[in-house]
Amino acid sequence: MRVEAADPREHLSPAQMCVMGMIAAHSAEGGGAILSKRQMSMLSGYSDDAIKLAVRELKRKGYLTVESRFAEDGSRLSNRYRIVVPG
Repeated sequence: MRVEAADPREHLSPAQMCVMGMIAAHSAEGGGAILSKRQMSMLSGYSDDAIKLAVRELKRKGYLTVESRFAEDGSRLSNRYRIVVPG
């Protein structure tokens, strides 16, 4: 799947910038970051709803890919987030 990089001039909200920073700080080389929205909320001080909105908008703008993850028993695990690098 090809993801087009976002326009670098597009405005990011403070919450979106914070989410990007947390994902960058927690990313393993090439593997992205595995964080729950609850963890991001606790680390940032933003509400759960603000984090959900920031992630949704970053994905829509092309800055993030989000991979849903599941345990063998089908229960949900924290998503994997990857920052999209232009080029």
